[in-house]
Amino acid sequence: MDQTKVLVLGHSFVRRLEADLTGSWTNLGFDSDLVRVHCVGRGGGRVHDILSTMSQSIVDIKPKVVLLQIGGNDLDSVNFTEVQGRLARDLHSIAQWLREGYSVREVGVMQLFYRAKTRSIAVETYNRSVDAVNSEIKRLCEESEDCFYWRHKGLKTDAFDCLNKDGVHLSRAGLRKYKYSVRGAVLQGIRLADRDKSEPRDISL
Repeated sequence: MDQTKVLVLGHSFVRRLEADLTGSWTNLGFDSDLVRVHCVGRGGGRVHDILSTMSQSIVDIKPKVVLLQIGGNDLDSVNFTEVQGRLARDLHSIAQWLREGYSVREVGVMQLFYRAKTRSIAVETYNRSVDAVNSEIKRLCEESEDCFYWRHKGLKTDAFDCLNKDGVHLSRAGLRKYKYSVRGAVLQGIRLADRDKSEPRDISL
């Protein structure tokens, strides 16, 4: 059986995830003969970085599945109204670009996270925008064949309890939940990538 390559792309959450994948969590716990998970994260990363500095990783790795964890740094902006209006469409366009330009079989767009501290706008405004963008991403993914939306189970209801003191990144407990969730997203991506294309596209989970 061929090894399935999965690429997780994004901002500092992905970089911190990679650093935490040790011991039994190496390679997100997958048998590396069957699945190889690559994490490429950039601190402060924004959506345009996927098209520029991160694109070489796509060429080098040639992933079957790509997961995107990005957009929060774009949204924490004085131009948040404009960003909120286009962010979901931009992420959907990147999913199309990955599938059509790089032969990626499945793209997962993972939900944006709440923050307890922000730089450019009020926390309440930012978190309302996060809800709006997540809802729009979910709608676009459900209406197309280009991507699936992944909700991080266990990281919304207790969102603020899962953050560390900086109000942005995940605490140790939050990171543990995040690892389980990303592993679930990998499994969903592989399932969708390997399905018989004549079958209806079931994105429920």
